Amino acid sequence: MKTTVSLDAFLEAFKKLQPDKFSREALVQLFNYLEGLDPQMELYVVALCCDYDEQTISDLIDWEGISIVPDEDWDEDTDSDIVEEHRREQVKDYLDKRGSFVGFTDDTVIFANF
Repeated sequence: MKTTVSLDAFLEAFKKLQPDKFSREALVQLFNYLEGLDPQMELYVVALCCDYDEQTISDLIDWEGISIVPDEDWDEDTDSDIVEEHRREQVKDYLDKRGSFVGFTDDTVIFANF
């Protein structure tokens, strides 16, 4: 017998078992991602905490040694929002190649840890 887990139940399960592992926004992203993979997936919070992670974009770039190639048209006056969007695109491309990109929050990236 299986029980369908709503987003609220998913959030509550993480709040009880791993309250500091993911931000709420990251959990919403993870829930939607997992539901898209397999709507019948069993909820096993500990395994998900081992298999998925949330980090700041800068920390992930440093941790993985991702080379961020600046756009050749940039100069010191380039808008910081454009630079940040470029960094996000390159991080997403890097994680997509590994098959591990889940999503972004405002300032973090969610990805599979394999």
